[in-house]
Amino acid sequence: MTSELLLTAVVVGLFGAWLIGIVKGKGAYGLPGDLALGLVGGTIAIWVYQAIGLATYGGMIGAMATAFIGAAGVVLAQRGLRYPRT
Repeated sequence: MTSELLLTAVVVGLFGAWLIGIVKGKGAYGLPGDLALGLVGGTIAIWVYQAIGLATYGGMIGAMATAFIGAAGVVLAQRGLRYPRT
């Protein structure tokens, strides 16, 4: 993973988790937990993005979208598993 993609994953992952926290309200782990989950989700999404070869086609905008989707997906999945709808 290049340093640009790693930095993108960190920044966009943190931003995505913060934004989801604002939109969805307080979560099970609060802001620090959401940020940690967003960081992990964004980094894993970027790693998969690069591993399947899309990094050369999508550019930085594609990497940012991938990191945001990864971060939001992990945070929302955690909230869905923690507080399932009944």
